[in-house]
Amino acid sequence: MTTDIDLGAHTSPAALAQALDHARRQIIQGAAGDPDALLAALPLLWRYALLRGALTTADGQTMNAAQQAWRGIAIAYEITKILAKGHHYNQALALAQRIPDGHHTWAMRGIAAAMAENGDVEQAVDLADSICNERQRADVQVEIARALSKAQRWDEAAALARAAGRYLDDIACDLAEAGRHAEALALLRTSGNGDEHNWAMSQIAVSLARAGRGR
Repeated sequence: MTTDIDLGAHTSPAALAQALDHARRQIIQGAAGDPDALLAALPLLWRYALLRGALTTADGQTMNAAQQAWRGIAIAYEITKILAKGHHYNQALALAQRIPDGHHTWAMRGIAAAMAENGDVEQAVDLADSICNERQRADVQVEIARALSKAQRWDEAAALARAAGRYLDDIACDLAEAGRHAEALALLRTSGNGDEHNWAMSQIAVSLARAGRGR
């Protein structure tokens, strides 16, 4: 799917910016169910991103080259998420490999989260385990844990959070919100100390108070 823009039809940078944003949304929405069409549209989306970035922003500033490149990377990331959510994992991973270092793991996190949300947890965990860099691997593990916690798969989420070395406090809060206060407190006892731990304790206390008022 292509969406052509008549540059001469827009009399102001603001109007052209709006047209470019609208065209980008149309392209992505129109090809969302077709991974080949999404990948084929990527060069056009990238050109639109660069042109959009060259226009003045709302505060009258012009994006520099790095900001323009970032806009293009963000579009590539958006497409990897759409592909992954549609179970097109190979295409999503192939596109993620083309994203520059420093932003590559950002895309991998989105793909892993989509896998977990789709119920393909083993594939998501395998993807995390394939990452050599310890910090980047932990980032992906946290995304999987977040998706599992949202699906109320608490034990699996906690196991991944322990492997990542963080996010247990957030899972404890999710447990408390679901009314499982005893499990939340038990999990919190294993999460260590620090600001996040103290914050989680306060959130669980608030949840317990609400539950008490509801009786």
